[in-house]
Amino acid sequence: MKAAWSWQRFRRVKYPLLFSFLILAGPLAAEPVTEKGPLAMQRLTGVNMSFGGVAGKRIQANIDGWLLSAPGANPGMLEMFRLRDRLPAPQLVPWAGEFAGKYLISCVQAMRQSDRADLKEKTAVFVSELLRTQDSDGYLGPFPKSRRLLGEWDLWGHYHVMQGLLLWHDFTARNDALTAVRRAADLICRIYLDGSRRVIDAGSPEMNMAISHVLAELHRRTGEPRYLKLVREIEKDWERAGDYLRTGEQGIPFFKTPLPRWESLHDLQTLVELWRITGESRYRDAFISHWKTIHEFDVRNSGAFSGGEQATGNAYAPSAIETCCTVAWMAISVDMLELTGDARAADALELSMLNGALGAQHPSGRWWTYNTPMDGDRKASAHDIVFQARAGTPELNCCSVNGPRAPGMLGDWAVMQSADATILNWHGPMKVSLPDKGLKLECQSHYPLGGLITWRIVSDGPQKLRFRIPGWAVGATVALSSELIPVAAGTWFEATRVWGEGDAVEFTFPMPLRPVAGAREQDGKISVYRGPLLLAWDQKDNDFDENAIPRLDSSVLTGARQAPQLDDAGWLLVEVPAKTGPVRLRDFASAGSSGTRYRSWLRTTVTPRDPGANGLVIRDSLRGGAVPDPGKLAKVAEFTPAGEAVALNGTDQMLTYALPDGWPRESSVSVRVRLRELPRAGQLGQIFSAWCEAGDDPLRMVVQDGRIWARAEPANAAGAGGISVSPGSWHHLAAVRTADSLTLYIDGEPVGAAALTAGAGSKSRLCALGGNPLYPGAPEFLAADFAGFSLYNRALAEAEIASLAAMH
Repeated sequence: MKAAWSWQRFRRVKYPLLFSFLILAGPLAAEPVTEKGPLAMQRLTGVNMSFGGVAGKRIQANIDGWLLSAPGANPGMLEMFRLRDRLPAPQLVPWAGEFAGKYLISCVQAMRQSDRADLKEKTAVFVSELLRTQDSDGYLGPFPKSRRLLGEWDLWGHYHVMQGLLLWHDFTARNDALTAVRRAADLICRIYLDGSRRVIDAGSPEMNMAISHVLAELHRRTGEPRYLKLVREIEKDWERAGDYLRTGEQGIPFFKTPLPRWESLHDLQTLVELWRITGESRYRDAFISHWKTIHEFDVRNSGAFSGGEQATGNAYAPSAIETCCTVAWMAISVDMLELTGDARAADALELSMLNGALGAQHPSGRWWTYNTPMDGDRKASAHDIVFQARAGTPELNCCSVNGPRAPGMLGDWAVMQSADATILNWHGPMKVSLPDKGLKLECQSHYPLGGLITWRIVSDGPQKLRFRIPGWAVGATVALSSELIPVAAGTWFEATRVWGEGDAVEFTFPMPLRPVAGAREQDGKISVYRGPLLLAWDQKDNDFDENAIPRLDSSVLTGARQAPQLDDAGWLLVEVPAKTGPVRLRDFASAGSSGTRYRSWLRTTVTPRDPGANGLVIRDSLRGGAVPDPGKLAKVAEFTPAGEAVALNGTDQMLTYALPDGWPRESSVSVRVRLRELPRAGQLGQIFSAWCEAGDDPLRMVVQDGRIWARAEPANAAGAGGISVSPGSWHHLAAVRTADSLTLYIDGEPVGAAALTAGAGSKSRLCALGGNPLYPGAPEFLAADFAGFSLYNRALAEAEIASLAAMH
C-alpha cells in the first residue's frame, strides 16, 4: 500500500530524527529518458491496495512470521557489511551480499499491500542502517577491499541491494536511497567501464551480468549515459556467456541456451529495459521468445519453474524445484504481462503464486522451502540448505529471503493500467483506490476457492475497465446491467461507463475438477485442478499411505464433493470417488505443511490402450501449449490456448515440428481437430502437412471445398476421403500410409482409401499442424483448434486407430 498522506504523517509524527539523518544525502540531477518502446500495461503507483481472503492471510503471515522478525533474529544480515574489512575475514557464501537486498524488496512490496506501521518502522530502520554501511567509494557489499566487486557473486549482490533501494525510493520518494544506488552504479562503472576489466571477468556470468538490469533501469530513470554504455558492453559479452539476445531472436528454447540457470532470468529482464529505452524490436522479440519457451517446456504442474535450479526442457522430472527459481519466473512473467498484455502471463502468475510459490511458504509465514517438489515432503530451507547458515545469520539463505517476494508481487499485477483502461487481473477479495483516476473498486468473492465474483465500482467520470477471464474458466459468464453475457476463457471483458454507487459487475467462473495428463516420468498419471488451484493427496487427510493411493478415473471427477476442513492451514478439501473408497485431495499450497507426505501426480485408469512408443516419432498433447514428447518444435509459433487444446488463427499461425532423417514410406498421423471456419472456395487448409517440394509429399490431411482429404505424392488418385465437415465440432482424424495405399479415418472409422504409386523416399524434414511448413505459394493456413497430436513411422492397424480415437 502506498499512500502519500499516511506516509508523511508516519514520518513526521514518529521518526523525525531518523529522517533528518536520511535527508542529509541530497538528490542527484536526473532526467528520465523518453521511452521509445511502449508497454501494453504498466504497474500502478500511488495506489491504495489491500487484499483479503487466502492471499491476504498469507500476506499478513509473511509480515508477522518473517519480515518483522528476520533482522532481529539474523543480525548478521547487515553486520556482515560492517565487518567486511575486519579480521578474521568472515567466511561467507559467494552470494551473501544478496540477503539484505532481497529482504528489502520483500518489505517494500508488503508495505504496498498492507498499512502496517510496525513494518514501515522496521523497514525504515533497516534502510537507515543499510545506508550507513555504504563505503565512501559507493561500495554496498560484504567483501573486503581487496576483493570487492571483482569476484564471488558481488555484482549479483549489489544488483539486489540496488533494486531494493530503488523500490524504497519509489515508495517513500526519499532521494537518499536513489543517491546510494547511483553511487554504487558509479563505482561499478569506474571498475568495468573506465578500466580494462569486463563484467565477464568477475566470473559466474549469469549471476553477475544481471547487474545490467538495474543499470539499464537506472539509465531509463536518470538519463545517465554511462550506465547504458556499460550495459552495452555486457550485452557484447552475453555472446560468450548466456547469449540471451541471439538465442531469443532465433527462437531457441531457453533450456537449450548456454546458461539456462534461473539466475539468467534476471538477465532476460535487461532485454525489456533495452526495448523500453531503444524501441528496437529485437529485444522485445527475444524476451518474448524466451518467456514462451520456458512456459511451454519448463513450468511444472504447480506453476513453479526449474529442475535442479535450471531449465531442462522436462517439466515432469522429479528433480528439485527451487523457490528462488519460481520467484524469478514470476518476476519475468510480470514483465511479460506489462510488455505484451498477454493474458497467458496473468494465468501463469496466478498458477505460480497460488501453488508453487505459496506452497513454498509455510502457512504460518515462519519459513520457506528450498525445494517444493511435485511429490514428496516440505522441508524448511534452513534445514535443506543449512550450509548457507553462519554465526549471526542462522536462518538466512537464498530462498528464505527471496521466497517472501512471491506474495508481494501480487501488488505488481493484480491491478494494472493500459493507455485507455484499468486492468483487473486478480479476482480475490480486495479494495483498490486510484485517486488520480477518481476510481474506487472493491472485489467481493471467495476466489480462488469459489467462482462467484462481484466487483463494485465507483468513479468520478467515464472509466474503461478490462477484466481478465482466466484461461481455465470455460463457460464463464458476466452479469452487467441485468444482462447475462457469455465470455470466452483466456480473454478480457471490457466495460466503459460512469460507475455509480451500487454499480456491480458479476462473474461466474465454473470450477469443476479438471484433470491434466502427465507425460515422461508422470506418464499414466494426472494432476487435478479446481479453478486455478492444484490439488494433492496428503497423508494427513487419508487413512492409506502413498503406495496404496487408488487409481483415479478422470471421468468421475464430477462426482467429487467438498469435505469438511480438517485444519486451519488448508484452504480446500475435496473427496474424489475411487473403487476402494474416496480419496481426499487438498490445495497444494497447504499439502505437506504438517510434515506429512503428499502427491500431486496421481495414477489414473488408462483405457483403451495407447499404441505406445513403438514407432512413435512425435507426441504432443497440446493441452494449452506445444510441448512435444518425444519430438521437438522446429520453431516457436504463435498460438492461443483453448482450454485443453491450442487454437491457430488461419492467418499466419502453425506449429512446425522437426522430422528425423530418412523419413520412411510407411507412416501414420493422428490428431483431434475442431474447425473454426472453412477455407474459402478453392483454397487449401492444411490440417497436417509434411510437404517438402513438388512430387515429394509423404503425408498430409487437408480441408478443401468443405471436405477433408488425406493425400500423398506420388499418387494416382486425388486422395482418400472427400468427407464433408462443418465447423464447431471436434473430430479425431488419422491418416495411414503404407507402401502402396493411403487411408483416412474419422472418429476411428475408415472413410476412404487411395492407391499410391511407388516413389523415392521423402526428403521432408519438417511437418506442421495448421499450415504447410515449406510451401511459399498461396497461404495454406487453417483456422482450427488442435489437440492430441501423434506421428508414427509405421502404419498403424485399424484397431490402434480406434484406440487413439477413443482416448481423445
